[in-house]
Amino acid sequence: WLKSIIKNFHNQPSDSKDKKDSNLLIEYAKIFIENLQHKRNKRTGQPLKKRTIQDYENSLEKIKQFENHIRIKTKLDAINLKFHSDFIHFLRSVDMLGENTIGGIITNLKTILKDADLQGLKVNNDFKKEAFYSPTFKPKDIYFDELEIEKIRKHYFQKDSYLDNARDWLIIGLWTGLRVSDLLSLTAKHLKGNYIDNTNFKTNVPVTIPIHPHVEEILNKRNWNFPRVLTEQKFNEYIKEVAKQVGFDEMTNGSKMMLVVDENDKPLLNHLGKKVHRKQNGIFPKHELVTTHICRRSFASNLYGKIDTLTIMKITGHQTEKQFLDYIKITPKHHAEKLSQLWAEYYK
Repeated sequence: WLKSIIKNFHNQPSDSKDKKDSNLLIEYAKIFIENLQHKRNKRTGQPLKKRTIQDYENSLEKIKQFENHIRIKTKLDAINLKFHSDFIHFLRSVDMLGENTIGGIITNLKTILKDADLQGLKVNNDFKKEAFYSPTFKPKDIYFDELEIEKIRKHYFQKDSYLDNARDWLIIGLWTGLRVSDLLSLTAKHLKGNYIDNTNFKTNVPVTIPIHPHVEEILNKRNWNFPRVLTEQKFNEYIKEVAKQVGFDEMTNGSKMMLVVDENDKPLLNHLGKKVHRKQNGIFPKHELVTTHICRRSFASNLYGKIDTLTIMKITGHQTEKQFLDYIKITPKHHAEKLSQLWAEYYK
């Protein structure tokens, strides 16, 4: 009993597995994650997805790495603003993680602390303060407008070449708005008359999308089969080459994944000895900025203002209008042009 009290005071692990262990951050996080196995999504009533639970497990692993780094077992009531600052510094400078990844870990930590607080455990209330924030990085993303999509569609690639195959997948993605994981899993069984029926992998929500004429053209070309299967990594790589060959080389403000180097231009390594890559904003040739996300973003951006937002959201899977508006890439100039067109039609 005395050893347990002393170890608890010094934030050291206790030999006993009594209730006191739940006052330690790592021990309570384990309990929290175990309980997730039995929880259900409030909106759908379905069990939580494995990816959600895995995300918390990854966050727990980062907390363990941090505690090994500082050599202290942290109690729930010691999670204050200093812990927050030190933890973010570790994730940023030692683990070399990106801002959005760090933000996700901090958000998960706050959820665990909120749950412990609801359970009546002694928790430091600093986690409720605005200063206990989750870092974010807002990349400058691009999209293809309808004229650019037409250029991609009409560009000649050798029949059945890997670029022809990738271009066809790209066109299908641009006119369906599916996430890349859902897009590349499409097969003939998803074709139902003039529609594509698909259950969204991430949200488990059924989606029905009308077949766009450009998509129908590709299906006819391939005897109503989808293009050859390829991995997300290869698709991401090939569509950059597609965009380059089509001629999208104008210098564009955007974000791309880049190797992080020090002042001597040597690659930075994280604590595992791996090279660090981060998304950075800048001005680059447009084809270098193309990623798989351009499909959904272009779909949503090109339809925005032409049909009601709710209809677009039902296909893209966005849960709130705020999420959707943050996602689309309509510039202030585009809004001004639409207003100008409206006035011209009205006064005509």
